[in-house]
Amino acid sequence: MESDATVSIEPEHATRNTSTPEAHYAVIPGYGRTLSGVTLLPVTVNTQKAESSPRLEYDMYLFSPSSNGSIVNVTVVERATAPLEPENGLLMPLLIGLMSGLLVGAGMAIAVEYLNRRLRFEEEVERYLELPVLAVIPELHTAPDVAHG
Repeated sequence: MESDATVSIEPEHATRNTSTPEAHYAVIPGYGRTLSGVTLLPVTVNTQKAESSPRLEYDMYLFSPSSNGSIVNVTVVERATAPLEPENGLLMPLLIGLMSGLLVGAGMAIAVEYLNRRLRFEEEVERYLELPVLAVIPELHTAPDVAHG
């Protein structure tokens, strides 16, 4: 779309996507304010020379006449950015986080209880060890507990 000597193009709508053995352009769906973005992969590729580098080419017909014949200067005005708002809003990630936290917490509580091998009551001693209880050490109340009790 051309307007006031400005052209707007979606990055993934390139006419030609020329790759090299070292690098290529890949589409990042949903990246940016509109349809998508593109990135050069691998991100660790060395600096490329213009004549032998991977490139995206866009064929277009311009309605505005150029001032110097058929040569047109191209400038990237705005790079793609991450979406400003989540696709599902904030409610869905918050609910997923809450449910995940509850499940992890419940799972950990069950695991701790299951792995706890202490015998705490007389009945547990008799059931697991199959031995009679001979004596029980009573709970010792501290002075403040005795004063309130």
